[in-house]
Amino acid sequence: MKGRWIYAAAASLLGNLTSLLHPAIAVIFSLLALFLLKRNILTKKTMTVLIMIYLALIIRSELAAEYNRTSLTGNESDFEITLSESVKIDGDLLTVLIELTDKKEKLAARYKIKSEAEQKILSDHLRIGMTCRVNGTLQTPPTSTNPNSFSYKDYLSHNRIFWILELEQLNLSDCIYNKSRITLPILKMREMGTKHILEHFPEQAAPLSIALVFGDRNFIDEDIIASYQKIGIIHLLAISGLHVGMLAGMFFLAGVRAGITTEKMTSILIMVLPVYAILTGAAPSVLRAVFMMLLVLLAKKLKATIQLADVISIVFAGYLFISPFIIYNAGFQLSFAVALSLILSAPAIFKKFTHPLAALLSVSLICQIAAIPILLWHFYEVSIISIIANLIFVPLYSSIVLPVVLILFIFDLLTGGRADFLLHVLEKMIVFLNWIAEMLSAIPNSTLILGRPSPLMLIIYLFSFPHSLPAGKGQKTKKLLLRTVCFLFLR
Repeated sequence: MKGRWIYAAAASLLGNLTSLLHPAIAVIFSLLALFLLKRNILTKKTMTVLIMIYLALIIRSELAAEYNRTSLTGNESDFEITLSESVKIDGDLLTVLIELTDKKEKLAARYKIKSEAEQKILSDHLRIGMTCRVNGTLQTPPTSTNPNSFSYKDYLSHNRIFWILELEQLNLSDCIYNKSRITLPILKMREMGTKHILEHFPEQAAPLSIALVFGDRNFIDEDIIASYQKIGIIHLLAISGLHVGMLAGMFFLAGVRAGITTEKMTSILIMVLPVYAILTGAAPSVLRAVFMMLLVLLAKKLKATIQLADVISIVFAGYLFISPFIIYNAGFQLSFAVALSLILSAPAIFKKFTHPLAALLSVSLICQIAAIPILLWHFYEVSIISIIANLIFVPLYSSIVLPVVLILFIFDLLTGGRADFLLHVLEKMIVFLNWIAEMLSAIPNSTLILGRPSPLMLIIYLFSFPHSLPAGKGQKTKKLLLRTVCFLFLR
């Protein structure tokens, strides 16, 4: 299967969609299989493996759908819950993801805070990992009222959550720490790190720093989030392969400089990376980057060669098998689509474009083309100026903002909070970048609202997209690229 794992990823995707979307996808898989065999692109042995992968994903997805149901009746009122994440307090409303300790079922909990004093007590002392006895009522999540609009009920269902628990009371005297959870020490580290940034970083630098270090965007002002999203650079506020690669590189070099052999540092990284994934919230983009790096490190340790396209394909297929409903997650879709497009096109881009600005423009264009159908499907709009915005922000974030935030966070921890002057400079830089984002987002008609494309157009786009990637085909590539973009705007 060496060099052929991308076909395994496609078989996994089609198997998943056959089960969760429509059985007619089986026809598409059959036609593709026949085409690949007739053109002698794949051997019968390889095709047999692909059929087995396809059927395995159908069975796995069917089982996931069968067991994706609640064990509650809706009439329960007394619960023992464990906090699965840090609480979020917005005014007098507290929200948190919880888990029932006896049934191992997740719920979305809400609590109306009764006073400012109670708000301060809960904010200061209610921590992740606590187990509490509470009373409340179960409510079914609201569904979408308009066709194609966001359905909170479906979103929760895809995350195995079926109820919203409206808490009647939340007393700290009814809570204790549940020390039996294996991941609790890591989650507490995340919570403590977030608290350290809030307490030591400047007010306007702290929210973005938390997003870049721990992958939590909940502290960023909604207006800033809207500005970044409108100009197509919201991906910069999520932990990605860049973060993982940069931190792993810094950690690796620090270990080598300290006298540890490269072989031992490789082994240490293999053990540390899963911890880092949990520490940063285990978002799809984080897990993709972490497991891709783990595969590369394992191949290096075993002295085996592996192509990046195979790496991302194996991770994709494995991710879908473990968590079939992740296919509905926009972050998962964007992360793999953009990463795969860059892996497939990067060699041709850097061979054809020697000037850094031209290469960066080409990379930005490829990322945008890969992301457009996903953005339209979930958000119904696309930014016209996103390519320009990415040209401005990507180099600044990748070469300046992200390294500075990571280094200052580590430095501030090691020095006991003595990085005040440097943090002040960081705040000025972040404020300036946020101002640029707000100015760009204020440009009239900078966003095209096209609505959700039809499934047929998405299929056409999916099969046209590989031909639009630069591969040294000259005018043919340009025509295919133009044709692909034209397909996109047909509905």
